[in-house]
Amino acid sequence: MLAHLCEVAKRVIAQVCSEACLLHLLLLGVALAVYLKRGPKVDAEASQHGGEDGESKNQDSPAEGTSTFQDAFLQALPRGMNDRGQAWSHKLPDYASVHGVLHRGEDRDFIVADAPEAYCWENEYCSGKYLPMFRPTADPSKDKPGIYPYHAQFKGRKRLWEQRMQFKFKKTPEGDGGLRFGIQLAEYVPLGPWAVRSMKVVIAALRRVVGQDLYHSPGEPPKSGQESELPTFVMPLWAFDQFIVTPEGEDPPDLHDPHFGSFGMHRVDDRKKFIEELSQLEFKPGCTYTFSCWGVSQFVDCVRWTIAKVLPVSIDFNTFCSRPPVTVCCYSLRSGSLTEADQRHLESRKQYYFRCEAWATKKAPSRQQIKDLFPMLQLEENPSNDVHKKRSWMNFKFLACCSGPRKLSTKMADDNSE
Repeated sequence: MLAHLCEVAKRVIAQVCSEACLLHLLLLGVALAVYLKRGPKVDAEASQHGGEDGESKNQDSPAEGTSTFQDAFLQALPRGMNDRGQAWSHKLPDYASVHGVLHRGEDRDFIVADAPEAYCWENEYCSGKYLPMFRPTADPSKDKPGIYPYHAQFKGRKRLWEQRMQFKFKKTPEGDGGLRFGIQLAEYVPLGPWAVRSMKVVIAALRRVVGQDLYHSPGEPPKSGQESELPTFVMPLWAFDQFIVTPEGEDPPDLHDPHFGSFGMHRVDDRKKFIEELSQLEFKPGCTYTFSCWGVSQFVDCVRWTIAKVLPVSIDFNTFCSRPPVTVCCYSLRSGSLTEADQRHLESRKQYYFRCEAWATKKAPSRQQIKDLFPMLQLEENPSNDVHKKRSWMNFKFLACCSGPRKLSTKMADDNSE
């Protein structure tokens, strides 16, 4: 109960601090007092009940934080592919990190941040590579050479993460407003007036970083028989921080190259020129387009799942998204789908070039929610005998998949025929 009151107090602080400084300081003192009072007693209760802050653990949830690298459930998921058609075989990080499910056409791949190689995907519009890097902000002792593989990349910089992507388009992207990159939620999240006010402060701060063309919508509540807009936060491509164009026939840069940061154009060097170049950029099949983004990372601590440095206290990202995962995506809107009266980014209007559902291991979705991200993965929820029970997760043939591309539906058909 005390832990819950502490969390409520922190949220109240974040939401009202813009109204009254004196009230904010008073509530901050209350939150601090509650936190100090909870101390050993709550820790003991957490130990007794098997969860953090005195709450019992959800048995349908993967282990949280640094224990996720031992989770057999995650180990059993079909894994992301490299450019040689091989599933990744490296170990899960032994620190709090970021996980995701990468869309690869109709297939879905489980991926982890800070991999030694980029993950590959392909769909009807393009093929590409993706390298997500997230500093171990929840485990600073891991942010050292020899432990964290991208320590040198982040050393001396404020950025908390960096997302690198490469695209090879099969046809020239078309659509209203061009390509957009950002995040969206899977469902509408009702927000109270204080949360709405806090969100406006956050969005205003981010617009000062990436520009006024940032598109944000809190989404719409679902209505029977009508399509509703999902909560959306996307930016034009010039909101990326780095881009490189590689002509057809030439080798594009490796996303994990230690000198990657020195390649191409950077927004920080000449913002006006950078925006002009990307605004006028014509995507052509055959060329390779490489982008990197980190500009808003100093405000969004994905590993801790918090919004930081915008308000005097960090805000749990679930205040805005309700629950993980969130969808990282790049899409365009179909030509002619927007009207002067209706500018919504509806799902029926989108053409996805990249899509990945992501979450922090410290705020992981339940097992069922992760299963739902793999629509082609048919699992036996009520096995009739011990043999089927043992095969339900750990003994599927895709666990021997680490040597080439695979279709989950085919693998499942093979298992069912035995």
